[in-house]
Amino acid sequence: MKTPLTTPVRAITALCPLFPLSIEVYAHFREPKMVTCPEVGETAAVQVDAEMAAATAAVGVPGIRIIRCSEWPRACGRGCMDQLS
Repeated sequence: MKTPLTTPVRAITALCPLFPLSIEVYAHFREPKMVTCPEVGETAAVQVDAEMAAATAAVGVPGIRIIRCSEWPRACGRGCMDQLS
């Protein structure tokens, strides 16, 4: 017999194996990362959107989006993205 909670419970149960991966990705990206800025050749601190990375890791490759950088507002081509993994 189906109840109103059957579908949400099944969805949550199906996603449970993905929680450890999402938590690991979130923990990896929650702190600022030090990178070498290819634009100026200096070290920069960048903050990745850890929530987005964790959510997208559950369905594939983590989506990496920089939300803060110590070199901003200089012109930025985001060439440091390949240093974030």
